[in-house]
Amino acid sequence: MLLDKSKIKLLLRALVQTNETEVDCDACFDSMAEFAESQLSGASVPEALILIDDHIKICVDCEEQYQILKTTISEIDDLDSHQAKKLGL
Repeated sequence: MLLDKSKIKLLLRALVQTNETEVDCDACFDSMAEFAESQLSGASVPEALILIDDHIKICVDCEEQYQILKTTISEIDDLDSHQAKKLGL
């Protein structure tokens, strides 16, 4: 299997961003909603979720799931705001 420059660059990026302590995809997924809500609220990322952030930066599959989740949460928040305005809240 030949690696083109983009694949080599991606592998090197992942290698540089690895930490001594890592989480796997299952652990990342378990904490992803909490991480997304923290990010969307503008709050700083709690220490316990730093590894989730690190994992999302190097895992294409989890990054994709994170973007979908983040979009979904934003859309739900927008719907909630719209409903509250409709009800005069």
